[in-house]
Amino acid sequence: MKLPWDSYSIKVRDAQGVTILDLKGKMVGEKDSETLGERVSQLLAANKKRFVLNLKKVRRIDNYGVAALLGAYKLISEKRGKLSLVNPSQEVKKQLDKIFLTAFLDVHDSEQEALTCLK
Repeated sequence: MKLPWDSYSIKVRDAQGVTILDLKGKMVGEKDSETLGERVSQLLAANKKRFVLNLKKVRRIDNYGVAALLGAYKLISEKRGKLSLVNPSQEVKKQLDKIFLTAFLDVHDSEQEALTCLK
């Protein structure tokens, strides 16, 4: 049973021509993985090409959450877009490091740094 503070949500906003997805909650389970992929697909269909996934409020991530990030990266790359991750918590960064995602995904400590890299 999911508790209200466990719920996963995605808020979309634009900054400097970059689409920012503010992820919140726990990225666990198959449903959350599908939600991110669906949202990215919708945005790509609207000709968005540059993305920042803000992980600041992601409290926990499991294999499904990691798969969601990889899926988003793949969708965006196939459309010749760019993706940066920003503000991962220590726990999330540890998960990403564990499977070497930080070796090929751009990960930044601040949103402004990510926006600068995507210009």
